[in-house]
Amino acid sequence: MAPVDVGSMGYDGSSSYFIRQSVRSNAYREGSVLDFYRGWGVSGSQPSRYFDDLASINRSLIVPCAQTRFMATEANRNYLRITGGVNVLFYWWVPDTTFLDLDPVEIVFPPYDFRAYTSGDKRTVAASMPITKIVSQDLVTLAPSVEDLVRNLRLGRNDVMNMLKDMQDTGDSYATVSCDLVNVKQT
Repeated sequence: MAPVDVGSMGYDGSSSYFIRQSVRSNAYREGSVLDFYRGWGVSGSQPSRYFDDLASINRSLIVPCAQTRFMATEANRNYLRITGGVNVLFYWWVPDTTFLDLDPVEIVFPPYDFRAYTSGDKRTVAASMPITKIVSQDLVTLAPSVEDLVRNLRLGRNDVMNMLKDMQDTGDSYATVSCDLVNVKQT
């Protein structure tokens, strides 16, 4: 039996470029805007001065893409070691916990333009992807109230990111932080 899509979780997943909050704050103090794409091309802004240089990255941790599968745990740990300890521009997808400790700030780009993006013009951000709920085809028959609950459940991306951060900070399980969110929303 094929699963059934019962609708959106209430938020989209996305990927983009991010910087640390501390990098943005330092730039703001000096009159530079790094969390908006146009701030990078302003004459005299020199965004590179807010980032560490290439020499600060431990190159022994870098492995050519052809020699690894990025989803492998060790490759992810290396990526985090490389980017986590230095001030760099990094690519990330959300919701995800990988860079939460860096207090990331997304760089704002113009809305997605299919024609521009597919022709190599990457000034627009990649399209976001809907996060949907998939259930067994017979769930509506076996447990109609559960299917109704899942179908009608909606969360905001900030709710999910806050739950992930809470889970990371406390070590609590998904079930515990989910229940905490529901209890907070009911009060």
